[in-house]
Amino acid sequence: MAKDYSLRANYFDIFQNESLKLISNLDIKGNILITGSQGMLGNALACAIRELQKIKILNESKLILCSRNWQIKEAEYWQNSGNIEVLSNDE
Repeated sequence: MAKDYSLRANYFDIFQNESLKLISNLDIKGNILITGSQGMLGNALACAIRELQKIKILNESKLILCSRNWQIKEAEYWQNSGNIEVLSNDE
């Protein structure tokens, strides 16, 4: 069975619609770098940003995930998830 690394947050249930409208009005340009993206906080943040990309709020920003040691399946999962780049710390 393949391991699922995403949290599947439903932001429409978490936030009121007004909050999502405020987030969607933010003008975030450039890349987002998360170091330690295999840790608990880094992974949760990466999953949250990925969900915001899916609902077209952060679709202009590229997500760069950096960690010490990537397992092949984890790296492939993130690379196939959209506008995401996976790096090792030595890169």
